[in-house]
Amino acid sequence: AMMESDRESLGLDALDNPERRGWAQALDDARTQGLHEPEKAMRLAAEVNATPRALSDTETAGLVQHAAKLKNDHRALMTEIDATNDPATLSTKAAEANRIEQEFDQLSTALRKSGTEKGRALAAQKLTLDENYDLMSVKSRAKAAKGEALTPEQSAKFEAMSKELADTHQKLADMETKMKEQA
Repeated sequence: AMMESDRESLGLDALDNPERRGWAQALDDARTQGLHEPEKAMRLAAEVNATPRALSDTETAGLVQHAAKLKNDHRALMTEIDATNDPATLSTKAAEANRIEQEFDQLSTALRKSGTEKGRALAAQKLTLDENYDLMSVKSRAKAAKGEALTPEQSAKFEAMSKELADTHQKLADMETKMKEQA
């Protein structure tokens, strides 16, 4: 089952809407076909990156689900990296984070290169790729815009900006909660 936050980030809370129902079905179909599994999702991304073609809703849903998993894994790794001072652990976790970022880049590229069958698949891509400001999404878009890997300095700058944005977002959420309580 999909986590509530994933459903929300993919716009799946109101399942009555036919567009949303269609996307929910595509997500279910992708899961049934195993398109969200790392091996299948990455093979599909590699195929589309080598020979761009339109993806079906179901294929798009599989890539989107694997991308969401990679983001969660990356976020968890960043937390672990922040919490350790052990050089060996840091080295291992950094290598894993790098591998995840490369996979995410391949998925992002495939989703950008693919045409889509329906507007809702495009909407899902936008939700997943354009409106997220987590570190991995930001770095992926920066690499795509630059056309090459980021320098360590650029990477560090994006890490600082993402952290600042997350902190600001949290402060805003806290203020909204206080305002609701006062009202």
